[in-house]
Formats: sequence, C-alpha cells, structure tokens
Amino acid sequence: MNIDTDKGVWRKLLESTKKWTREVTSVEMDVKNQYSFLPKKECWMAFMDAVEICKRRKKEGIMITRKVEWRKEDGWGIGEKKKYINLSWEDILGYVKYELDNSWFKVGDKVLYQKHGIPMGAMISPALAVIYCMWRENICKRVWNVDAVLFAGRFRDDIRVVIKKRSGVSAEEVRRSVNGIYGHGLTVELEEVSENKGKFIDIAWTWINGTVTIVDNNKNFINDKLTKTKVRYPEAVTNWNLDVILNTMIGVLKRSYAKCNNWKGWLESCMMHIIEWLDKGYKSKWILNVFAKIDVVNLMLYKELIVGMEGA
Repeated sequence: MNIDTDKGVWRKLLESTKKWTREVTSVEMDVKNQYSFLPKKECWMAFMDAVEICKRRKKEGIMITRKVEWRKEDGWGIGEKKKYINLSWEDILGYVKYELDNSWFKVGDKVLYQKHGIPMGAMISPALAVIYCMWRENICKRVWNVDAVLFAGRFRDDIRVVIKKRSGVSAEEVRRSVNGIYGHGLTVELEEVSENKGKFIDIAWTWINGTVTIVDNNKNFINDKLTKTKVRYPEAVTNWNLDVILNTMIGVLKRSYAKCNNWKGWLESCMMHIIEWLDKGYKSKWILNVFAKIDVVNLMLYKELIVGMEGA
C-alpha cells in the first residue's frame, strides 16, 4: 500500500486502471496528527523489524557520501572511508533509540518532555511514521483481499482507495477499515468521495469517451474553475527573461505528457495550462511558440525514458 514517490503513484495507478470499469468510487482520506499520536513502543518494534529484514537481505548498513554533490551515490553497504560515512545497523538503532527516549523540546524559555507520539522536529520522525504505517499495513494486509477494492495506496499521510461502485461497500466502511489498520492511536479522516473520477498527489483520473484517462492534477483548478491556490509560473509582468518562461512552459507540458496514459488526457491537461497561462497575461504567440517547439516523436521518447528510469 505504501508508495514512495509521485512517479510511483503514476505507475501503480496506470497499472490498476487497466482493470477498472466505469462504475467506481474514489475515497480520499488523510492520516491526522501522526507525530503527536504514534505509539513510541510500536514504532520502535516496527523499526527493529525493518532492520532485521535489511539484515536478512544481506544489507550491511548504510553509506552516506561526505560531499553534497555526491549524494546520489548514497546507498546500502560499506563504502570507501575517504568518500563515505559508514553507519552500521547498531549505530542506526542506537541513534533512533536515543531520539525516542529523549523527546525534549523548547517552548519559549521552557524545556518540556514529549510523553506521547514520536519526536516532533527530529530527523528520524518522517521515516519512522512511514515505517510504522508500512508495518501495520503488512500485519493487516488481509483487509485488502476483498473483491470490492480495485486500488489502495498511501503516499505519506495521503490515502486513496478506489472501490467498485455497486459493491455495497460505503466510503465510511472503507474509512473505518483503514483506520483499524493503524490502531487506536491514529485517526483517519474522510476528505472526499468522488464517482468515476479522482485524484492522488499530482495525478488525476476521469472518463473521456468511455476510456479511463489519467491527466495532470492541476491543483489550481477546483470544480473546473481556476483559482490562485498554487503558484507555478512567473507572472508576465515581471522582468524574467522570456526564455526562462518559455522553457518552464515546455517542461510542464513534457511532464504532463509523461503522466497521462493517452492523448485525450494530455490534451485536457494542456487546456488547463493554457487557461492558466492566459490568466497570467502570457501572450498567445508565446503559447504557440511553445507548442511549435514540442516534437511529438521526442515527447514519446521522453515518456519511454521516464518509464525506463522508473523500472531501473
């Protein structure tokens, strides 16, 4: 159920939608107040289990490069000491245990101890929250072994479940089932229920001419109306170099194409961007120039490259 990246969301949705019929319901949920209510003891148990799994898979530890520009080379194992800082599992376990046992924080002139939850502001907390959720999902994986569920995914604290519309399962029943996975400490809230459409992170899906179509989830559009909630493009009135604006537009269109599963979805995504550009005062000739610079063949190769990198 856990999905690590927004590209992972796209890949799993693309595979899942091949099995959908038109009658589906999307249930959008959110895990609330994770850091404040996660049980420390169970988080520690989940982390120890994760370390044991790594050991069984012959992972000797973690090596971290000493220079920022090398960070892509961080990974499993033991590296050359001149280039890497090597952390054994004992080092990592000791540090996590120390953080959990010493959850002190400062408010004004007062130093307080956090009794409940995991340390707010600590480096380990985001990873611990994800590991705990994965641990609970693995324990309770039988919840998803039902015919009604077509897709279930969680990106950090954001959850989407897609069910068959005529399955007899309500959105509230789905919420209660998901809430039960994470135990009594966490609260899963129902955010939105949609029929035959939905969204997850920066991906949206809908039906166009009887086909499930994945499109770019443009968060500036709410109920098909343009809002000002998300700033992505420079204003036309600024003194930005025009090449910067045009290259930004081209990059957005290429990324949109990589997300969509057919031409209909990409064209719909393009229309939303065009409306947004015109609203910002972009000139029509800029938009025509951008589309003139996009080579359809290169777009197809770009998408294949993205898919290949994800599968590597």
